Amino acid sequence: MIELVVQKGSLVPADGRAQQALRDMRLGLGEIVHAKITQPRNPHFFRLAHQIGTLAKENISTFELLTSHQALKRLQYESGVQCEYMEMRIPHVGMVEVRVPKSIAFDKMDETAFRAMISALCSHIAETYWPDCTEKQIEQMAGAMVD
Repeated sequence: MIELVVQKGSLVPADGRAQQALRDMRLGLGEIVHAKITQPRNPHFFRLAHQIGTLAKENISTFELLTSHQALKRLQYESGVQCEYMEMRIPHVGMVEVRVPKSIAFDKMDETAFRAMISALCSHIAETYWPDCTEKQIEQMAGAMVD
């Protein structure tokens, strides 16, 4: 991944390392390239995601035997947030829809999608497990937890 800085009407290399990476590609002036532009993730929100998993593990009995990461994946699965959907044929049962949680790694999910996922997971916890709480209260509880 090559980091670029937004300037008026253009993207330029963020630093010497990015400049060298572009030189190494041996691109000619005027060549057209394809790029996927993503916004770097905020590490605070990545910690918050795992704190949400810890909050579930420590306060919801059906999560108590899971790691924080497993709890986070289970919340993704239950809510369907940031999941791939596919149908599978199971013998003697028929077609079954399967959800597979997407990776939340920094290089797999951009900041916008990640923030939306955090919000949706907090909403899912509030609706499913703690109906007296709001999405924001769940996020605040998780954010207040010590790493």
